[in-house]
Amino acid sequence: MEISALSQVMAMAALAAGQITQNIQTNINNKAASKQAALDAQNLANQKVEAETKRLNLLKTQMAKQRAKFGAAGINPDEGSAANVLEEIKTNAEDELEVLNTNYRYRLDSLNNSLATSQRKNLLSSASSTFDTAMNIGSKLLV
Repeated sequence: MEISALSQVMAMAALAAGQITQNIQTNINNKAASKQAALDAQNLANQKVEAETKRLNLLKTQMAKQRAKFGAAGINPDEGSAANVLEEIKTNAEDELEVLNTNYRYRLDSLNNSLATSQRKNLLSSASSTFDTAMNIGSKLLV
C-alpha cells in the first residue's frame, strides 16, 4: 500500500512539475511576443518617419518648381490663382500625410491587437492546462 501511495505522490509531483514548466513557457512566449511586437512597432514608426520625410521633401521640390515656373512667367506666386495653385499643392500633401498617419495608427492598432490576442491564447492554454493538471491530481487523490 505504501508503494502505491508513493507512486501516486510521485505522479502528482510530475504533473505539478509539468504544469510549472507550462507556466514558465507561457511567460517566455508572452515576453517573446511582446519583444517582437515592440520591434514591429519600431519598424513601423521608422517606415512612417521615412515616408513623411520623403513626402515633405517632395512637397518642397514641387513648391520650388511651381514658384520657379511662376517667377519665369512673371507671375507673383503669392497672389491670385498662383497662390491658389500653391495652396492646392500644400493641401494635397497634407491630405496624403493624414492618410499616412491614419494608416500608421491602424497598423499599430493591429499589432497591439495581435499581441493581446496571442497573450490571451497563451494564458487560456495555460489555464486550461492548469485545470487539467488539477483534475488529474484530484482524481489520483480519490483513488
